[in-house]
Amino acid sequence: MSFRFNGFRGFRPATSVSSIAMIIIMTIVLAILGSAVLAQEMEDQKPKKPRFEKTDLTLTDNKAGLTWTLSGNLAERQFSWNGAFDYLERTINKDSYAGVRDWRVPTREELMSLMELAKSQGHERKSSEKSLSAALAAMGFQNVQNDKYWSSTENYYFAAEAWVVDMKDGAAVIADKTLYFNLWPVRSSR
Repeated sequence: MSFRFNGFRGFRPATSVSSIAMIIIMTIVLAILGSAVLAQEMEDQKPKKPRFEKTDLTLTDNKAGLTWTLSGNLAERQFSWNGAFDYLERTINKDSYAGVRDWRVPTREELMSLMELAKSQGHERKSSEKSLSAALAAMGFQNVQNDKYWSSTENYYFAAEAWVVDMKDGAAVIADKTLYFNLWPVRSSR
């Protein structure tokens, strides 16, 4: 028994299969592109978190993921490097300042990030009229001292020294850990 398909003279199986495959691929590609566009539109419609969020006790920089005490001189005194760590543990963290217990001495880079914040407020490193502390005060920080602040970053070559950042001009220098400087507690907010 044999079959003849007279009605399919123009039918080319290989061409039809490749055309169908091409249509399926194009449909998938268009669906993926449409999903990406829709996802971007939905992301654009979400309310964006502001760069800075201020409370009565803290200022959070959402871009850097850091929360600083609002007061740049919370203890209202200076400490040796070890004294700064002791003060954080025995007072700030023990008393759950701002409801949390994970305050720490900032790294040199975190203190230097305050320089970037100040630049966004018009601070110029060389200008005596626009000190770093004045620019930070304009952002809402309080009691920022025109003086050096301890960082947790130690001198890689000499363990008796650590980095400090001067809030007058943003300069970072190495200092002996027995000297007394300010402490500005920070915590990660992410």
